[in-house]
Amino acid sequence: MKIITKNKINQPLVTVGIPAYNRPFGLEKVLECVMSQTYKNIEIIVSDDYSPTTEVGNVVKKLQLRDSRIIFYRQEVNLDAVKNHRFLLKVAKGKYIIWLSDDDLCEPGFVAALVDRMESDDNAILCGCNVKVIDENDRLIRIEELSDALDGEDWSKIRQKFFSFPGSNLYLVYFGLFRVDTMRENSVGQYEGCHGYNSFMEVPFLAKVSSVGQIIATDEVLISYRNHTDSRYYKEMTKMTILDRFFVGLCVRKKLVSIAVNADISIWDRLVLLKVILMSFVIDSLLKTLPILVIRRIRRKVVSIAPKIVRK
Repeated sequence: MKIITKNKINQPLVTVGIPAYNRPFGLEKVLECVMSQTYKNIEIIVSDDYSPTTEVGNVVKKLQLRDSRIIFYRQEVNLDAVKNHRFLLKVAKGKYIIWLSDDDLCEPGFVAALVDRMESDDNAILCGCNVKVIDENDRLIRIEELSDALDGEDWSKIRQKFFSFPGSNLYLVYFGLFRVDTMRENSVGQYEGCHGYNSFMEVPFLAKVSSVGQIIATDEVLISYRNHTDSRYYKEMTKMTILDRFFVGLCVRKKLVSIAVNADISIWDRLVLLKVILMSFVIDSLLKTLPILVIRRIRRKVVSIAPKIVRK
């Protein structure tokens, strides 16, 4: 059935960018979700990051017959996830852009709700929503409520949350609606990975976003984020050694410091952000080292009393 795109009058164009790699089944499901949006003035761009087969392209070509809004690019070499996301921002024609993974899902009113919220706040650069976390079989794991963390406070206090690492569930706001012009004018883009890993790079990216505009959210649950063993994040986390995590953590914090120092905000706000970065590092270090110290102390205690027990 051909999808009819109508009711576009006065609707700003929204680009939905999908970085794809070798997951044709998941890609087809997310494309079906995007094609079924109640908000019609969208362009749907799929960038296949040089998948080893033509299955991704076959899925897109099949769905293009039903929806002319779908645009397809196949990269000639593997860019990696970060550069593929940047590519989508580069070719986007919309006033706004949403990045969706090729294994996630969204509700029919997802785009409409975010656009309505964003259009009502000129200071916002990003609008997210509450998120349903699901497994590989679409079963609910939990619901992450981002709206509570992003509303009801002074913006300078909310911004601090994006400079704390490790942080909260706010990384899920990444799957929201971004204001394209503000992103381009301030050279905001995804950061290169650290020590061969792309995991945690959403932290400095969102910190940078928060340094040039406000981040808001609607209180509706509109997107389903898939948590499964085939994800890039899961594979990287299982591969990381303790030493890897330490150096990646240092790299992330170095980026956060650079963002805070160069942000166009007051000197006081910069100092506060630097304090947040430092304190989160200290707390994280204590949480990681205290159990080790306690175990060593218990071990020494056991070793010291063992001979006495034997003599008795």
